[in-house]
This record gives sequence, structure tokens and C-alpha cells, in this order.
Amino acid sequence: MAHIPYGYRIERGKAVMNQEQASTLNVFLNAYLSGLSVQEAKKASGIELSKKALLNYMRSGTYAGTDYYPAIVEARVQERVLEELERRSHPGTASFIPASPVYTTFRMREGTEIEGTAAEKAAWLYGLIEAVMPATQLHGIQ
Repeated sequence: MAHIPYGYRIERGKAVMNQEQASTLNVFLNAYLSGLSVQEAKKASGIELSKKALLNYMRSGTYAGTDYYPAIVEARVQERVLEELERRSHPGTASFIPASPVYTTFRMREGTEIEGTAAEKAAWLYGLIEAVMPATQLHGIQ
């Protein structure tokens, strides 16, 4: 079942730990906490899930145990994973990628009319548009 998190299986309607996957998951989490990227830790552990799926599972808190899922890792390990995910997602960290500015104010440069096909005229008109400032600067957000 695709909605069952990696490291678990369902037996008689209850979630139980898949020992082999749980062991692989612990290798992955330890590699990640040692400083490897998600991709590098994934490769080191042999987990064949997408980076997105792994990040979702890491953020969910399921691995520390819930009413339905038994714990695969100690609560402290889950806390450290969440702290590390948070740390790596902020400016000043190697994995942080700043967002591109979103321009919301535009103006048309002055120009003269041209002859040509509709596509050529459209390209020329779009070429007259210039962004004034990013939305973050417009609203005083830095």
C-alpha cells in the first residue's frame, strides 16, 4: 500500500514495524544527521524512495511513534531530524536556496510602432515591458 510509510507494514489491520526497512531507515537517518544531504544519505542507505517522499516522512513525526504506528526511532532522534531539517532550510546554510524576486509592478517603455506579423508585434510589445521592483521591496519586506 503506497500510503503506508516506509518502515511499516499492515498485519491484521494494525501497523507493525518492517524490521528490514526500519534498519535501513535508521542507517539513512544517522547518515543524514552526520551531515550528508538527503540524496547522499539515501544512496548510502540504499533506500529507493524519492527525496520528496523521504522529506515528507522525516517531517511527519511518525517514526517516533503515534497511536497507530509503533516507534522506529527514539523521540530524541526525531527531534534532531526536525531540528536539522529546519536548520538546513534557512539562510546561511549551504542547502538554502533563496527565492527569486516576484515582480508585481510593471510599466511599458516608450517605443515606436512596428510592422510585422502578429507574433513579431507581440514579441516587440512584450519587450517593452520592464519590471519596476520585486514584490518584497514594494511592500517593505526584506
